[in-house]
Amino acid sequence: MRIIVIEDNELYKNELLQCLEQEESDIEIVGSASNGAEGLALTEKLIRDNLTPDVIFTDVRMPEMDGFEMIEALQRRGISCKIVVTSSCPEFLYAKRAMELGAVDFLVKPLKVYEVRNVLGRLRRELESEKKWKHILNLEYIFLNAMAGKIKDDQQIGDLIKEGYGIAPEERIGVLGIGMSSNYEKYKEQVLQMLKELDPVFYGQVDLNNGKRVLHAVEVCRMAGVPYSSLRKNTPKDRGFRIVRIGLNREREELYARIDRRVDLMLEEGLEDEARRLWPLRHLNALNTVGYKELFDYFEGKTDYAEAVRLIKRNSRRYARKQLSWFRRDEDIRWFHPEARQDIFEYLFSLPGIGAFRK
Repeated sequence: MRIIVIEDNELYKNELLQCLEQEESDIEIVGSASNGAEGLALTEKLIRDNLTPDVIFTDVRMPEMDGFEMIEALQRRGISCKIVVTSSCPEFLYAKRAMELGAVDFLVKPLKVYEVRNVLGRLRRELESEKKWKHILNLEYIFLNAMAGKIKDDQQIGDLIKEGYGIAPEERIGVLGIGMSSNYEKYKEQVLQMLKELDPVFYGQVDLNNGKRVLHAVEVCRMAGVPYSSLRKNTPKDRGFRIVRIGLNREREELYARIDRRVDLMLEEGLEDEARRLWPLRHLNALNTVGYKELFDYFEGKTDYAEAVRLIKRNSRRYARKQLSWFRRDEDIRWFHPEARQDIFEYLFSLPGIGAFRK
């Protein structure tokens, strides 16, 4: 258990350090600091050095940055660890604020050895339990056990998977899709065997190195209950209506200005809070998208807030350009400015079979 102590009073700091050093051998004091700013910098350095602290003991009232301000700064950066708040002021408001910020305990100084020992014992059990469930909730573990049909027999694991990923244990296809998104080569043999059993016809047709097509076929087979090949007709349907393709676009400067305003509005309406809630799932490919990935880098301290916002705007503009390039390949699309309503109607009414509806 890696521990940091943040305390500006040298007497209290030394007492706590001595108390911790008397504990079991699994306690490792990885650093100490005299105020919140130093504590924040120390924590970030330890994370970069792959020595992420498990527990932080922090005082409240300190110069430059107090303990509560430091906890808020850690949370803004997406840094998660157990926080024990200590204070020589046994005020209810201090304890209440500590709990609101997610502290696991609030201890009044001078600290009593048995109190510290009790807190460490509870934290030790919590960390061991979390380590166990972190392994169990690893997507690779879920994928392999879902394929084998082992997950749904364990209600506790099932509940944790549903809470963490939004997947019910019986939704083996959903688990398969997530697990395979970036691991096709690793599990290729098992998945190909599933496809061969479910749809031998398509197995003989598909490029077996195309993980997306193979996985899609397995998903359809399992969800529809019939071979994927039986649903592929390869004959166009007579839909009884005509498709008219209209594209809407603006001048580049106008489009970019609107994109920038849209990003500002999204941030005002809570995009950062939304990204923080999704932070524990940041490893999922579905969250590797414009808006989230830039904020995740900000939470990790790789960029500051202003740079994250700039990158969201820049990458949104790039994405818009790619979308326009894609649609412009379709020569049947007729392009208009979004506000040119009259021109759009004139075009529609000029088409054979539509003009008759003009009033």
